[in-house]
Amino acid sequence: MVDLPAVGSLWPLVGELIRCARGTDAALSPLWPDGIHVADANAAYRPASPRAGDKPVQLTLNIAPEHSGTASVQVIYGGSNVILRATATHVLFLIGGVGTLCSVPWTGGVIAQALFVNGSVTLRTSAGQTATGAGAWTNSTLMSEVRLVADPGSRVNGVQVSHPTQPWHDFASLNFTPTAKITTGTMHDTLMAGPATADQSAADLLSEVGQCLLWPFWIDETGVAKAIQSDALRGQASVQTVTTLDDISPCRGARTCSGLARKSSPATTPGRSTAPPPIRWSSGLPPNRWSCPRPGNTCP
Repeated sequence: MVDLPAVGSLWPLVGELIRCARGTDAALSPLWPDGIHVADANAAYRPASPRAGDKPVQLTLNIAPEHSGTASVQVIYGGSNVILRATATHVLFLIGGVGTLCSVPWTGGVIAQALFVNGSVTLRTSAGQTATGAGAWTNSTLMSEVRLVADPGSRVNGVQVSHPTQPWHDFASLNFTPTAKITTGTMHDTLMAGPATADQSAADLLSEVGQCLLWPFWIDETGVAKAIQSDALRGQASVQTVTTLDDISPCRGARTCSGLARKSSPATTPGRSTAPPPIRWSSGLPPNRWSCPRPGNTCP
């Protein structure tokens, strides 16, 4: 098995890294154009608990919407190999020396997964495309290596090679729902160095990063952690104008700081005002949970 998130690093969670370099220059490291998808990479891994070529094997690859190149996950069995490949328009499954067994089109970014069993393959994507195929395959050699090869136009991550042993293992990754979404901009590139983070919680670290880089972090109403760079945030249009007349219920406990719901003056567009609007606070949460909204006020 090999489990390779490939989000900012090509170190695997499962498996052993054998070699890793930039595809176009072996003296350099792979590229991370947006910080979370890899491009221009040539990496090889030694699988954990490898099985023979006559056992079921499942290959997984996450393809970003911006992917415009060619990226391949190759599974090596001695002198033979099987390949899951993503081009700019299609996902394909191939047997080395035999050719393409099947393919499906993709758009908008998808998870692609192929289940290969003794020469027969089923290929599916998280968008619902499905294809099947078969080819000549006789191999009982142990899996020896897994490779990720991506050209400069690639934008991929989420590489997995696994051996499903139960029916519910088949295509399970297609149901993956991210618990975090990171939107990167152009202001900040790869972090080359940083301070030690011992005895620091994840929340404190994210808060520190956000304050230093003007990079907000929050958890939305569905429980998904969000992070967006400030230049990308400024480039987004407002989705709604909130007014006290139409959108906010009357506020109780005005001029206190013991609540949560903040009200703005009429006809204020969030994130677009150059001056702070009048602020009142509704009762609700216990006192001392929130700092006072204005200098000189004293929280109860």
